[in-house]
Amino acid sequence: MKQRNFSLSCAVTFVLTAGLAPTAMAAQAVSATEFLASLGVNTHLNYTDGSYADYDSVIADLQYLGVHQVRDAVPDPRGGIPYQNDVTAIDAMAASGNRFDFIVNPALPVGITTDEIATLERAHPGSVFAIEGPNETNNSPVTYQGLAGKAAAVAFQRALYRQVHATPILRGKSVYYYTGLDATNSLTGLADFANAHPYSYQGQQPAARIASAFAKQYLMAPTYPKVITEAGYFNVPMANDGVDDATQAKNNLNLYMDAFAQGNARTFIYQLVSAYPNGGSDTQSGLFRMDHSPKPAADAIHNLTTILADAGKAGFKPAALDYSVANLPVTAHSMLLQKSSGQFDIILWSEPADWNNITHEAIVNPPVSATVTISGATGNMAVYDPMLGNQPIKHVLHTGQIAVNLVDHPVIIEVQPTRPDVLTAENLPPAGAAN
Repeated sequence: MKQRNFSLSCAVTFVLTAGLAPTAMAAQAVSATEFLASLGVNTHLNYTDGSYADYDSVIADLQYLGVHQVRDAVPDPRGGIPYQNDVTAIDAMAASGNRFDFIVNPALPVGITTDEIATLERAHPGSVFAIEGPNETNNSPVTYQGLAGKAAAVAFQRALYRQVHATPILRGKSVYYYTGLDATNSLTGLADFANAHPYSYQGQQPAARIASAFAKQYLMAPTYPKVITEAGYFNVPMANDGVDDATQAKNNLNLYMDAFAQGNARTFIYQLVSAYPNGGSDTQSGLFRMDHSPKPAADAIHNLTTILADAGKAGFKPAALDYSVANLPVTAHSMLLQKSSGQFDIILWSEPADWNNITHEAIVNPPVSATVTISGATGNMAVYDPMLGNQPIKHVLHTGQIAVNLVDHPVIIEVQPTRPDVLTAENLPPAGAAN
């Protein structure tokens, strides 16, 4: 029997059959809350002359997404009035429950950088979770203490790491490695997490690009902690690498799934809002347009986080579920989550080529019907498609089996626990179009 194995960062391993009859297996779930905490987005609050100047709308955008892990730059005190505007926006964001990975500027002394971050952390305890080394040194070379190139970037990164861990209020915050094309075989004394920007250009699906980016840049054992601080999809016709709105939405969903399944603790999509016009048109990488109206990509993430939202219970430990998937496409992946209510969420996503970069048109892939089978008694089962909404499109009553159509983005199969209060047709939510 042909089988494929997928592993998660928390040592969860499960097996799925491809195109064959179902074979039951015990899969250990991951907390849905842990997955949602991995979702991040880039902002530019220091762009005080563009769409980010309206930080109240930025806060509303994040609330709509259901994403509150933000990557942004450390405010630069040399910036005059824009500095004050930047600090005001960051304070408002933190007060609203958003948390930051701060990218440092190697042109600023390390001590000034950590002082700025510490000030925010004192004002809003817990608002800082990471400090990140210089951004894309291949595009913005670093000079530091008479050094240049990789030597300068490494020296600055080492100084940053020491300063963060020597600052009492920042001690224990994660330090992310700098980004660029430099390869390394050790993070000792430099960072707590490896870091990459695995953009999939020309509309290519994200899984292979994520794996190759870390393999090329980090020449160490594959068990190191890692994060993705930039990745995502641009809109047509930007740099001849853009995709249409629907493809941006689908592939960004796949990006979040692939990154977590490959062990990335956090993934920050670039970027929240299209900041400025592009050649007179609003065709950039934002999840929201310049007027803060949501693109399909924002709607899809909103639907995903709404479906997977969990109020949480103290001490909750995810359990295992015996299930199988028959007729899974060779381009498909799977992940098992569980909420503290006991509800399981089986996520299936397929990644066939879905964009033709020559014609700049989406590729229409036919759906593949796969069957999910749960071993033993089960409650209601429902299917959700984040590209269509956050309500179920199909459900069945405690039969233990449901068919789903897989195309080129995630679908979620919700499995309710076997309790008397969920084993009645009256408790089923209304279904939309058949899946």
